[in-house]
Parts: sequence; C-alpha cells; structure tokens
Amino acid sequence: MTWIAGGAFRMGSDHHYAEEAPAREAAVAGFWIDTAPVTNRQFARFVRETGWTSFAERTPDPADYPGAPPDALVAGSLVFTPPPAPCPWTIPAAGGATWPAPTGAIPSGPTAVSPACGSTRRPRRLDRRRGLCRLGQG
Repeated sequence: MTWIAGGAFRMGSDHHYAEEAPAREAAVAGFWIDTAPVTNRQFARFVRETGWTSFAERTPDPADYPGAPPDALVAGSLVFTPPPAPCPWTIPAAGGATWPAPTGAIPSGPTAVSPACGSTRRPRRLDRRRGLCRLGQG
C-alpha cells in the first residue's frame, strides 16, 4: 500500500451543473491506498467473507422511486435490455456537447470512443500503468 498525504483541493464547478456549484476548497485527510487494482479473486473473497451485496443486487424500495414503472422496481428486471449500439444515447445525453477529458483535452481519434462503448481487449498489466488510460487502452 502507498500513503497518500492529505491536503486541500478545489471541488465543484461554477460553470457546469447547478448541483456542482459553488466551487469551493475541500480538505481531505491522508489515507492508504492499494498500489494495484483489486482482482476478481480478491473481490470474491471479500464478498464471501463479508456477505456484501451491491446496490444493484438489492431490491429497491418503491417509495424511493415515485412514478417508476412497476417492472423497473424488480431487482434485475432491466438486466436483459440490450443497450443501443453503438451507443447513440451519448449524443442526446450530451446535448450535442463534447466533454473534456480529465487532462483538459477534448478526446478525438479512433480511441476516443470504442465502437462497443467499452474496451473489448484484455487488460494489460495494470500494476505497471502510469497516468490516465483512454477508453480501449485498458
């Protein structure tokens, strides 16, 4: 594990979504973080030992979703609905906008958006990766 020192950073935005405003300074305490991603085997052990279930595995409370169709309130009911391909929902969802990458640059070129909206290649040695990973490079 590696120690990440605490500090302050600017959180939120005055230029995007209302719920992100106002931009403000936030303080974070130091913490330990693993130096490599959790493997499927490690996660399976965690689930076995703790009995943990994800939000997606829990039956929703209808009171939390007023107006939702009844079939949407059954856990897993939407699992077998295939997503539109190749992800045309991203255009109306963005309102025709393009999003800047975490680096500030606007992604372009063949690796900006994968045809399947996700990487279809096997991950490389993630414990050696440095910096950001563009879609399809995982």
